[in-house]
Amino acid sequence: MRVRSTGLGRTEMVLRQESLTVRDGYLLLSLRSTEPVRWHIRILMDRRDIGRFLLSSLRSSIFLWLLSAFRKPEAPPPDY
Repeated sequence: MRVRSTGLGRTEMVLRQESLTVRDGYLLLSLRSTEPVRWHIRILMDRRDIGRFLLSSLRSSIFLWLLSAFRKPEAPPPDY
C-alpha cells in the first residue's frame, strides 16, 4: 500500500496491514510503514465511517476495479 501525506511533502510511504480488529464497537485498522520511516499507524472507524466508505466505493466503481485487481498493478500516477 502506498500513502502520501501533506505533512511529508512529495514523499511516499510504503505501508503493510498488520491487523483489522473490532474494539469497543469500533473497527481498528493497524498499519506499519516501512519506508521512508518506521511508524505504527492506527485507524479507528465507527459505523458511520464504514457506511461512508462503502457508499463512496459504490459511487466510484471500485467493485469493477476489484474484479480486475488480480492482475499485476501498474506504477501509480505521480500525482495521486
